[in-house]
Amino acid sequence: LNFSGGNYGLGGGFTLITLRSRYVFWEIARIHATGYRNIVAANAKTMVGIPFFFDPLNRNELRFSIGLSGGFTNSWSGEEEDFDFDYGSFFNLPIEISYVFYADKYFAFQMGFSVDFPVWYFGGFLPVFNGFIGFRI
Repeated sequence: LNFSGGNYGLGGGFTLITLRSRYVFWEIARIHATGYRNIVAANAKTMVGIPFFFDPLNRNELRFSIGLSGGFTNSWSGEEEDFDFDYGSFFNLPIEISYVFYADKYFAFQMGFSVDFPVWYFGGFLPVFNGFIGFRI
């Protein structure tokens, strides 16, 4: 579970399933959404990455990951929600860097930064930048 903020507003997300080993991790299903007034980003993601551990107990970890995301990333003009979109994306390439501190075997704190680059989009699309902080169970 994390809380985030960026150029698409405030929001949050959660990871449903993560598989990890010492050399690779795979976040199979993640949901993330941010928004503010007439701009919103809501996507489902899958991420694969490499962890780097800084101590022999594997409690401090730096993660680099890349993945695929799909969903609803759009902006529209005016105050009415007429869904006449100025720009948008339905398929993105997310890249993320995060730090994880394992407080216990089944509980960790995480903070990081992510960017979702558009792959399938229309209009002058703006990538989604997010900083986040949260915890993992």
